[in-house]
Amino acid sequence: VAGLALFGALASAASSAFEEPPTRVVAVITFLVVASGVSIAGVGSAFWGLVVGGIAMLWLTLRPRRKPVSAAGAE
Repeated sequence: VAGLALFGALASAASSAFEEPPTRVVAVITFLVVASGVSIAGVGSAFWGLVVGGIAMLWLTLRPRRKPVSAAGAE
């Protein structure tokens, strides 16, 4: 019964996590790692989800953006 009571909070948190396009991929990656239940060196999936999500966030936000190539200005 307690799980059903938390369903509204879970739905609200998921919708806000997936709402912003720049963080949508990071939210999906983090969720998949946590939901996988992987345990490495006795450390649970919640920790590894945070680690992988943090690395994904850094990689996606710090990588250089490519300029779009226009067909008219191609040399």
